[in-house]
Amino acid sequence: MHTDENLQGRGLALCSMCSLCNSDLDSTNHLFFSCKFSISIWNWLSSQFHHQVDVSSLDSLILFYLKDWSPQLKVAITSSIVNSLAIVWFCRNKARFDNLKINLYEAFSMIKCNTFLTGNHSAKTARNSMLEFKIFKVFNVNLNCRKAPDIIEVLCKPPNFGWVKVNSDGAAIGCPGFAGGGGFGAYFGIQNSLYAEIMAAIVVVKIASHKGWSRIWLETDSTVLIDCFLLKKQVPWKLRNLWLKCLHSISLIKFKVSHIYREGNSCADLLANCGVKFKTDCWWNTTPSIISQDLNRNRNSLPFYRFRNL
Repeated sequence: MHTDENLQGRGLALCSMCSLCNSDLDSTNHLFFSCKFSISIWNWLSSQFHHQVDVSSLDSLILFYLKDWSPQLKVAITSSIVNSLAIVWFCRNKARFDNLKINLYEAFSMIKCNTFLTGNHSAKTARNSMLEFKIFKVFNVNLNCRKAPDIIEVLCKPPNFGWVKVNSDGAAIGCPGFAGGGGFGAYFGIQNSLYAEIMAAIVVVKIASHKGWSRIWLETDSTVLIDCFLLKKQVPWKLRNLWLKCLHSISLIKFKVSHIYREGNSCADLLANCGVKFKTDCWWNTTPSIISQDLNRNRNSLPFYRFRNL
């Protein structure tokens, strides 16, 4: 930025004076943070935001942007700060090179206009608060209010006569981290979530094969696992042999796999987390208490609900 201070630093000998206040040297720090003209702009911005803008340094301006604002307001605040810096530089150059003094009210109008254009072209959303409404009103920015969520009813359907339905799920605390699987409580050691999902399904098929079940319906909340069964995605190499055995087993029986949202797969999820929590394989001959409430909802065909923001 070609202020007098920078030109002098390059060896150019010249007298220096701020073109906006005529009371100090023309330096970057003075021009944007100490000049009476720029201080008036920052004070005006502070009054519009109802928060004091700290202009002691550029870092303090960044910290002001990082406050707990809504996404759309962050865009508007960033625009107003950047445009304030640009307008100060514009007014300085007009005064110095064109001998044209731009007053504060004209500078405020230019900042409002530029912030208006940026804020209204943002797809970010705002909070429903009076403070944000007041700030947006100053800059004539329309609020992008968050739409009401789409509510999806998730119902766990019972199997047809003669079929055994099994829900599976994988859980991993970290990537990789302690991993487990359910509709049972199994511990898989240190693995990632994909490994846990696939391994849980492999164990389900293995148990079904040992018990002689000939019609298995596997339900999971993992679309990646379904793609693996449909041969649209390859499994990790360290599970390849077990996976081939799994595919061979299901080729000998009637087998189908389907997707359910996580809310409807809560029993399997709770059991998978048991494996992670206790770091050992768990088996129950009766319904464990941790899933009794969700299991009764499924038995009585009571739905779960999924909220999805549009």
